[in-house]
Amino acid sequence: MHGDEINSHILDRVKSGECKWDWGQLSDNPYLTWDVVSSNPDKPWDWGKLCLNPSVVTWDIVSSNPDKPWDWYWLSTNPSVVTWDIVSSNPDKPWEWCGLSTNASVASWDIVSSNPDKPWNWSGLSYNASISWDIVSSNLDKPWDWYWLSKNPSVATWDIVSSSLDKPWGWYLLSTNPSVATWDIVSSNLDKTWNWCGLSTNPSVATWDIVSSNPDKPWDWWGLSTNPSVASWDIVSSNLDKPWDWRGLSANPGVATWDIVSSNPDKPWDWHLLSRNRNMLVSVQDACRLVRRRRAAATIQETWRHVNTNPSYVVCRHRLLKEFSTLVGEYNAMG
Repeated sequence: MHGDEINSHILDRVKSGECKWDWGQLSDNPYLTWDVVSSNPDKPWDWGKLCLNPSVVTWDIVSSNPDKPWDWYWLSTNPSVVTWDIVSSNPDKPWEWCGLSTNASVASWDIVSSNPDKPWNWSGLSYNASISWDIVSSNLDKPWDWYWLSKNPSVATWDIVSSSLDKPWGWYLLSTNPSVATWDIVSSNLDKTWNWCGLSTNPSVATWDIVSSNPDKPWDWWGLSTNPSVASWDIVSSNLDKPWDWRGLSANPGVATWDIVSSNPDKPWDWHLLSRNRNMLVSVQDACRLVRRRRAAATIQETWRHVNTNPSYVVCRHRLLKEFSTLVGEYNAMG
């Protein structure tokens, strides 16, 4: 499927009068592209969220459009925009070192330790996926932020956490971290200070089978509603007696697609969160329709070429006779 077709599809959907788009959240949609944004300069885009969106901005786009209201904090966090080479080659730009510190394309441990004069932010570094447990444990004198280390899948696994319980881990973020918490681990360690709101969002912990088999647990229905491993449209529509959170369902790409939302206008969808949901711009069903349309067009073109070039078909014989008559007429006119 060609990018032009996807962009055309997204443009049509963005301009659809059926939608109550929240343009701030739409700016964060992972299927949004720079072509769509630049083709609609009258729309109230949120430039902070556009700067964070790796599907929208690259360094080439930023440097080619210096008149745009770029947000340099969010650009600094975006690995699709910024690398260490770009930062060091553009010292005149207003880089935000807190954002750069979170960015694995900028702040590797080698770069950080080779540039101690830079104003690195240790909370940002703690969240940075290029930082590993080996680095942390070998540098315990550094001011690591253990709350954000708890979120970092390159640092926190259950083996590491369970063997380092003296560390000030953040149990809410450990609960959301699939590298730490699975249902087997949680159910075998119920004495730990798990956060059930976080566990409810974690697809390695909460599935519909697990939730429905453990109704005594303090599940959080906002978290469950956002979790694609728990909530699909089939499950939701078959269990409308459950306390689903429709804001959470609106954010869930496993529930809210263009087809489902437009077929169920009576439901209390939240357009603020629908606007951020990638399946509202291009869902699997949309992609399948575009592929089928392209295949159908290709089939028609191929069939036409075949019947138009094979003399066993009347269409081809008529074409050849017409061309022959034209040539005869041109020849006679020359004589």
